Amino acid sequence: MKLKDVWIILLVILNLSSCTLFEDNKNILVKAPSTSTDTVPSISTGNVTNIDITYSIIKAQIISDGKNGIIEKGICWNTTNNPTINNSKLAIVSDSLTFTVKINGLQPNTTYYARAYATNKKGTGYGNVISFTTVDGVIDYDGNAYHIIKIGSQVWMAENLKVTHLNDGTNIDSLINKIYTDYEWNNLTTGALCWYSNNETNKSIYGGLYNWYAVNTGILAPPGWRIPSINDWIQLANTLGGESIAGGKMKETGISLWFNPTGATNSSGFSARPGGIRGTNYSGEFLALGTDANWWSSSAYNTSFVYNASINYAADSLKIDSLRTPKFDGLSVRCIKN
Repeated sequence: MKLKDVWIILLVILNLSSCTLFEDNKNILVKAPSTSTDTVPSISTGNVTNIDITYSIIKAQIISDGKNGIIEKGICWNTTNNPTINNSKLAIVSDSLTFTVKINGLQPNTTYYARAYATNKKGTGYGNVISFTTVDGVIDYDGNAYHIIKIGSQVWMAENLKVTHLNDGTNIDSLINKIYTDYEWNNLTTGALCWYSNNETNKSIYGGLYNWYAVNTGILAPPGWRIPSINDWIQLANTLGGESIAGGKMKETGISLWFNPTGATNSSGFSARPGGIRGTNYSGEFLALGTDANWWSSSAYNTSFVYNASINYAADSLKIDSLRTPKFDGLSVRCIKN
């Protein structure tokens, strides 16, 4: 082979090699990642605390804003796994990288899945999923939530009723927010309720005082619940060792509400509070706050009187069938599950 031919072959080989390298370099350039570092935010879901019947509190922390300002942040939740902002969510306004959200409107004894989220111009980033189960309880028509307690075979509310509507949505009292004089209260023949001393601050502490006309509608308690009969009260007393000692096992402990309560252990979890009464001796007056807890039964003694249950601060007993109260008196209400 002549030297000239060798040079021609070498030039061809070099030319082909340079084309391949160029193409490879071209491919590398095309496939190179963007130099931008903008991403969706990075966020961590923290612990869930203060779990109750209808709410819980969840903490979160933003790890990175993704090189963009945070537009929105908060907690999203659902009853199925991997919730998104298309499910329930609650945004929070805060400049801090750590934040806490209280989510409300939950249902009793229900498992929820939740996670933190943060949104910037690139999109939404999510934290790790956590799950929790709300406390068992019952919710009335007004949205008030009540803890419950099982005593023997019975399930009771652990708080006095404070609803202002029957469970069909009807106002208990046709005169909405009416504040009755003692004389007016004493002469009612239709459903009514009040807060002790007509002071609404007592609503959350002691619940409402209802006359028996409200109780006797049959729909004062939330669906699935009822006003206890005299036999229900007797069964409760028997479960706790008899009427003579049941009261002490039902009283809330301490002296912040009770006046020097005798034998108060609340070992039953009933958490009785001394909400007083309205109407003793046909007066329509408020009496016995701090010394007596009085509850209606659904059992009428006759056309004018009804059996009720009562605990006094100075006694261990739960008085039941010996007590009969005029229908126009105002007493507390505890509900029992059907």
